[in-house]
Amino acid sequence: MTSQQPRFSPGYEDEYIGNVLVNVIIAFTILEIIFVALRYLAQRIGHKPIGIDDWLVLPALIFNLGVIIDALVGVKIGRVGYHMDVVEVKDPAALISWAKVLVVTPIVYSAACCIPKIVILTLYLRIFTQTAYRIACYILITIVVCLAIADIISGATLCTPVAYLWDKTIPGGHCIDIVTFYRWGTLPNAITDVFMLILPLPVVWKLHTSKRVKIGLTITFLTGSIGLITSILRCVAFFTNDPLKDGTWASVTFLNWSIIEPGVYLIACCLPSFRPLFSLVKPGSKKTSSSALTRSILDGTAGKLFGSKKRSRELDTLGTGTDDYALKEGNHTTVKSPARQSDEEVLVNA
Repeated sequence: MTSQQPRFSPGYEDEYIGNVLVNVIIAFTILEIIFVALRYLAQRIGHKPIGIDDWLVLPALIFNLGVIIDALVGVKIGRVGYHMDVVEVKDPAALISWAKVLVVTPIVYSAACCIPKIVILTLYLRIFTQTAYRIACYILITIVVCLAIADIISGATLCTPVAYLWDKTIPGGHCIDIVTFYRWGTLPNAITDVFMLILPLPVVWKLHTSKRVKIGLTITFLTGSIGLITSILRCVAFFTNDPLKDGTWASVTFLNWSIIEPGVYLIACCLPSFRPLFSLVKPGSKKTSSSALTRSILDGTAGKLFGSKKRSRELDTLGTGTDDYALKEGNHTTVKSPARQSDEEVLVNA
């Protein structure tokens, strides 16, 4: 007597949402490569010296593409997008590949989120002149790195041995609470994003400059924190859904957000470097002293990262063109512009 396969309702076996994940894969592969390429193009056009943040963007892209490849393996080999009970009947071997995707995802995802955040924080270090703010930056970098390491270790040890995740017949094997790990492992990203969002704002609004410049700088820094939105959305997705219930079906949502969140971080860390590209769109546009600080920040010339103590405490230049130059006078930096009769103070009081 042969065992009967379970009967599914009409159309249930053919239900598939993997195409949604494929679309996200295609979109973010293109976006990430384009934005990183534009960042390096802007760096070349602006003749900006290569800094630590420039070196970090490339591994950030590699890990982001790693998340994408991991998701693609899930779709093509792990049958992600189909209902799990259907896969168990039609292609049970695919569940092993799906389980392996569960192991790899938090490892590459954690690194893909961590590195762009460090790039953004190094931007802060370029311009912060006060010791307290610089220390806060280093503390945040340390926290971000430690959280990433903890997530990578936890992801690599979801089950002991790892094979126990897909082979429960292994004697002595055990797993951590995987659902809890995925849910609460996302929350620290959102928390660090909040601190990254808040950190530069007091510095900006203490500048001795016009409100227009302050608003422009605030928007510049906000672009570095847009990952907060996707981090919250990913967190909500994990708390409102069980990633293991109908796992291959549910994985579409979770893999989508695992691609989108670090991808947005990567895009965010590239955006502030794009100012030199605007000169290609508007060649010969007039530079004014009121935008000098903004230009220097976007060009990455507002300070020397990890340089000598003296140099890292001041703005080396407030503009890359010949229209503006900076003078250090006591506790202020004054921007001089030949095109204007007035000077404008832009550095925070010490």
